[in-house]
Amino acid sequence: MAINLHSSNLNSKQVKKLVSIFLLCISLHSVGQKVVVDSQGNYRPISKPADKATGKMFIDSKGVSYPIYLNSKNMMYILRKSKKTGVEYKYYLKTA
Repeated sequence: MAINLHSSNLNSKQVKKLVSIFLLCISLHSVGQKVVVDSQGNYRPISKPADKATGKMFIDSKGVSYPIYLNSKNMMYILRKSKKTGVEYKYYLKTA
């Protein structure tokens, strides 16, 4: 059965079927957490490798230096602190 989306004569069964197919496609795309079974038979999440310090420094335009870190995907970042809220955040660096 083909559903004609260009006509304005969609009946409620066709709309329900279209919405159901859409929701089914979205639910099939969901991703679960990866786990491993330990020696006692318990399931534990697989931990990500820790971020590494490179030993190099980033110096911003004001002369403040920050240590550079590499995350698990080998992306470089520095840790900065927001002046407004005081919250620390990752500032990712792009190489030219």
